[in-house]
Amino acid sequence: MLALGTLLTVLLLQYDSSGATDPTYLVAVTSQAVSGTTETLCAHIHESSTTLSLLVTLSSDSGNVTILKEKSIKRDYYKCVPFQVPVVLVDTVATVYVKIEGASTSLNKTTRILIKPPMKLILIQTDKPIYKPGETVKFRIVSLDSNFLTHNQTDPRSNRIGQWLNQNTRNGILDLFHSMTSQAAEGNYVITAWDENNQQTTHYFEIKGYVLPKFEVNANLPPVVTPMNKEFILKICAQYTYGKGVQGSVAAEVCGMNHNYYWSHQATPKTCRNYVIKTDKTGCASQVLNVTEYRMRQGGYFQINYNVEENGTAITVEGSAGVSYSSDVITVSFVDAANIYKPGIAYEGKVFSKGKMTQNGRVSVNVQFRTENKGILTFTLKNIKALSPFAQVVVYTVLPNGETVADSWNFPIEQCLPNEVSLNFSSSTALPKDTATLNLRAQPGSLCSVRSIDQSVLLLKPEAELNAAFVFGMLPVQMLGDYPYPVWEYNEDPCIPRDMDPNNTPIVARGIFPRYYNNLNDAYSAFKAIGVKIATNSDVKEPVYCYEYTRNMENMITNKQEGRSSGSVTLTKTVPDTITKWATDAFCTSSVGFGVAPSTALTAFQPFFISLTLPYSIIRGEQLLLKATVFNYLSKCIMVKVTLENSDQFSALPCNGCNYTQCICAEESKTFEWTVTAAVLGEVNVTVRAETVRTQERCGNETVTVPEGRRIDTVVQTFLVEKGFKKLIVEPSCFDQQCLYGNRVNTNVSLKLPEVVVKDSEKSFVTVLGDLISHALKNIADLLRMPYGCGEQNMLNFAPNIYILQYLKSSGQLTPEILARAKTYLETGYQTQLKYKHDDGSYSAFGNSDPSGHTWLTAYVMKIFGGAKKYVFVDEKTIDLAKDWLGQQQQKNGCFKTVGILHHNEMMGGVSDDATLTAYIVAALLELGVNKTDPMVEQGLVCLREPSTNLSNMYFTALASYTFTLAGDQRMRRTLLSNLNNRVRREGDGRYWTQNSVQMTGSLQVEMSSYVLLALLSGPTLPSFNLEYSASIVRWLAKRQNAYGGFSSSQDTVVALQALAKYSAVTYSPTGTVVVNVTSPSNQKYNFTVNQTNRLLYQERQLQPPTGNFTLAARGQGCVFVQFALHYNVLPSANSSAFRIITNATSTCRRQYYTATLAFTVRYNGPREETNMVIINVKLLSGFVLEYLSLQTLEQDSRIKLVEQNEGHVILYLDGMKKEEEKSFQLTLWQSVVVKNLKPAVVTVFDYYKTSEGAVKQYTSPCVN
Repeated sequence: MLALGTLLTVLLLQYDSSGATDPTYLVAVTSQAVSGTTETLCAHIHESSTTLSLLVTLSSDSGNVTILKEKSIKRDYYKCVPFQVPVVLVDTVATVYVKIEGASTSLNKTTRILIKPPMKLILIQTDKPIYKPGETVKFRIVSLDSNFLTHNQTDPRSNRIGQWLNQNTRNGILDLFHSMTSQAAEGNYVITAWDENNQQTTHYFEIKGYVLPKFEVNANLPPVVTPMNKEFILKICAQYTYGKGVQGSVAAEVCGMNHNYYWSHQATPKTCRNYVIKTDKTGCASQVLNVTEYRMRQGGYFQINYNVEENGTAITVEGSAGVSYSSDVITVSFVDAANIYKPGIAYEGKVFSKGKMTQNGRVSVNVQFRTENKGILTFTLKNIKALSPFAQVVVYTVLPNGETVADSWNFPIEQCLPNEVSLNFSSSTALPKDTATLNLRAQPGSLCSVRSIDQSVLLLKPEAELNAAFVFGMLPVQMLGDYPYPVWEYNEDPCIPRDMDPNNTPIVARGIFPRYYNNLNDAYSAFKAIGVKIATNSDVKEPVYCYEYTRNMENMITNKQEGRSSGSVTLTKTVPDTITKWATDAFCTSSVGFGVAPSTALTAFQPFFISLTLPYSIIRGEQLLLKATVFNYLSKCIMVKVTLENSDQFSALPCNGCNYTQCICAEESKTFEWTVTAAVLGEVNVTVRAETVRTQERCGNETVTVPEGRRIDTVVQTFLVEKGFKKLIVEPSCFDQQCLYGNRVNTNVSLKLPEVVVKDSEKSFVTVLGDLISHALKNIADLLRMPYGCGEQNMLNFAPNIYILQYLKSSGQLTPEILARAKTYLETGYQTQLKYKHDDGSYSAFGNSDPSGHTWLTAYVMKIFGGAKKYVFVDEKTIDLAKDWLGQQQQKNGCFKTVGILHHNEMMGGVSDDATLTAYIVAALLELGVNKTDPMVEQGLVCLREPSTNLSNMYFTALASYTFTLAGDQRMRRTLLSNLNNRVRREGDGRYWTQNSVQMTGSLQVEMSSYVLLALLSGPTLPSFNLEYSASIVRWLAKRQNAYGGFSSSQDTVVALQALAKYSAVTYSPTGTVVVNVTSPSNQKYNFTVNQTNRLLYQERQLQPPTGNFTLAARGQGCVFVQFALHYNVLPSANSSAFRIITNATSTCRRQYYTATLAFTVRYNGPREETNMVIINVKLLSGFVLEYLSLQTLEQDSRIKLVEQNEGHVILYLDGMKKEEEKSFQLTLWQSVVVKNLKPAVVTVFDYYKTSEGAVKQYTSPCVN
């Protein structure tokens, strides 16, 4: 909807034509038109003495179009005609040609206009402006044309994390959502939408780990303070989102600030005063300020910083405000003053519009010749609503002497959208959990989108209100104020020198320069001011004189809800169980256009309610001081009985002398307490009920009332009871694979405990699987039960899903439920991994906090992203950038050099040489689908052939055998596998590989054996390497699998699961049933059946007794996998030989809500010169949280790569530690909930990739409970 132009002509009917030669003409058209639309051109020719012809054409790249053609014009002529604007795809300049011919007349004139392609108005709205990591972002995209008739998302570092292609709207509305990972980087995210013409619209939202504010604070100040004010009142008010005042205290600092100018020798420092004020029942606190105390000067200002602390909770909200100090007591300004005034011609009024000519007309006025004519000219603007937001009007007349007199004005029109939408709740207030009715009215058949947001969210992150002004603000042109740059007109008329003799000869030699034309006081400027182009021979410009200077002649320098047919709908929703205000808005689309409802609100509120304060968790044996606060916002006093419901999960003691039936008067609150001791472990539910009771007692001098409606409020909340710190050991004591062919197999399994364990902590389980992959599938989110805070560890949540999906899809076992679950993990893993991406496309363990990317991790991420893009969106650009970066690290001999820091020194099998790294990268490229003829692959294989003749490095040999298998080099494959077979190790009926020359961890043995298995299964079967050979490797690998389906580290888990998935695909059989019987030492029997309908089912039973000799029997046809696992706890040792921890906790020990400082030092005493990545896990004392400033200090500590907070734990990631190195840290903890009989908490430190090296140290609260 471009700016509309209204062109009105005032024609003088009597004129003096004496001396006239050529007729005076004027042709007017908009300076900016929209492709494919209909525009209007107006032509005006004064009476001619001869017959004239008129031809107006439009010339553009699309060809010539005749707009107006008249063969015989014999008298005064005025006509406006519509014409079709040519279709263009880009901004195009077109020329309007005006040609007038007669017997002795030949007039030609041109003017240029800009034709723009049509623009769509794309509106993006999210369900709220700010989200926490892990939440789902819901958003709607609305596509409109400029008459209001009826996608990609990036993270803070411009990584594309979601994409939707070729989406169709419904009535112009598209609904989409995107789930953010819980590890999502905090910052501003952008949603970008493109239409079919590649027109782009963006919308921003924020990801932040926030806590919703309970209340908002505002300062009420005078607009200005003057010397006449000897004092003024500072009033600060705090209100809950449901409108009631906050009871608390205000701390305010008021400073008088004066500017010191360089010419002033008076240096007046700022003068500050501090005040502490209590709020009244309305939540407001007032203070009279004495202005003279602040020694203010002209131009100064008052700066007020304040905070409000809520009584009982110590929750604080800060704010600031200011007011200027000025000697100006009254300011007068003129509004809407005219820019153009023609002496002797009166005008009056204001007129307004948008860029497209929608109305034109001609008004006849009788005038007296040679006499000054005065009067009022009246005309009517039609279809006012369509002219919104501005009507731009130009009125002109041509005088007898050929001069054109004109005036233009912009009239604001009420901003009305074509679809009138209204929205209101049947009642502006409702009780939480009650039913609310929302009435929505719009054009019949409309599709409407309704949104409600907790007002607390808008306090935290205000957003622009969606209203008519916002929508009109999206218009590409609301009104024209000048000509567009491509068709901007420079002054073509020569300037007039000021000193001319009668023969037009300069008296002195002068430099004459055309002056920049910027006159606002002539007719030309009146047209230009509203963007109307004119082609005319009339005098429309005021003469312009030249800029001149005298010079020496010898020296010259050259320079969404569907509306019913009635147009109304009633929505009934349950009000969320939250006391707050719900800001609600709506927009609708229909055949008549777009509409927005004025925003409305529903206040969810009850006159009295109860609020509980609980910690996240406590330790068994601790006592929780449970506090329940009852608020009364009735206008009268009530008697409230508060009850804590009995439960088998805990015991509760009332506080000494406490009365649980009390008076609470208007705008007051009271807190009730119990001491709670948990009786069980795990989640504990607490239910507290507040009930108003009838009584004849009085509350002071007031009568007790009973509220209407709901008289009882019940709150149920949960906290967690933990054992205290005991280390859990899970031993996969036995793993048995049985493939039966109609026969029966019997075997014995023995489960034994070590000598020292926590009493009664032992448990044992037997698991029966019909598929090797089902074990990992069951625990895909927790294969290691360790933190996942860096770029390599995160891949464990990502990569296994790809191999599992590939296997299930190839075997026909992939169900929609499994696919949806796996896609969730893939999307989360993809988003999280982008946190560790460098700007050059490489990846490292901690992203940009590392000096550079790492070659191995970049190749790892590249190949996994390539596998994931078959199932979820992965931006191809991220893969290409990683490949390009790797190409830059390839040397002339084809080998890739190691770049960057790797925090796992034993990762990649101790890949300290370029050849092993090259084998990994080439394998990654081939897995990605890169052709063998690609230069990176070809040169990499050249690098690998020479080291392959020296087969002492067993890890390199295993990895290279897989690489050459993928490359199709059968000769090298046979050579390498034969060498591996000669050096294989046997363990029972299993095969595996190890390195003789170095101390090899079990993790690297798993990796090597898995690469050999992949080499065997990824190419043609070789003699001596049949499927039974592969099965023996699988049997050895399966016995190393932990109780969750993973192995010992993230990397061996990924490689092993890739190999096991490959093996499962090769050996999959769609038939067979196996029955498994397990008999305990007490002769208790456990029976399992595995068939094709449940082969992916994770079947697990707890064994009784947990230890002893068990009998396993299996019969039937097919393969089953049986695992026995023994769980038990051991008490942690204070320190190990590898690490040592020293802790010290101190505090000022206030009675309640005190802070404690925990200082601790970690020292590495292990046998190695340097550790891998080190994890420090600090368990917080029950009822305590980490202070925000302390968190910021940790995050800014250069020694710490990452800080995580998770369910009462603070986890620090360190690059590593050198031998005998010490590192000291300090945390400030704040008691948010009182817990008695506090138990010790622990600080744990361990090497992430060698967990046998670790230590644990307890610390206790320094304060007496």
